[in-house]
Amino acid sequence: MNLKKTDDYQKRMNRKDRQLEQTTRDCRDRIINKFGNTVNWQAFTIGKYDANNELYPLQSKLFGDKYSIRVSPHDAERVRTNFSKTTFGVPSFEVEYNVIVLRKVDITVPLDDYQKTYTISRQPSAQP
Repeated sequence: MNLKKTDDYQKRMNRKDRQLEQTTRDCRDRIINKFGNTVNWQAFTIGKYDANNELYPLQSKLFGDKYSIRVSPHDAERVRTNFSKTTFGVPSFEVEYNVIVLRKVDITVPLDDYQKTYTISRQPSAQP
């Protein structure tokens, strides 16, 4: 029995496995990045302000209702009033249970004579 051939074979197979894993990661990242360019960001709707936690819950038909933005009570009403004028930055996604999930995205909201940037972030949730 020639162990050298077996060792060489195993090294080649390990190298192929690593290449396949890297290619899979690269493809997934490209799909996720392309997905961010196709999203209708204006589909987010703002919920009722939670003054105790200083945040607005957000809902989206695409992403669900597990998102929020932290807003000071001082800016809360102006954010609600101007939320439809929000511009969105570069999103960050992740894959969870084989589903693309928005992790976070920065938004800029016009508040009277200036603009302020907030981060839409995913609220922690219990998963099966």
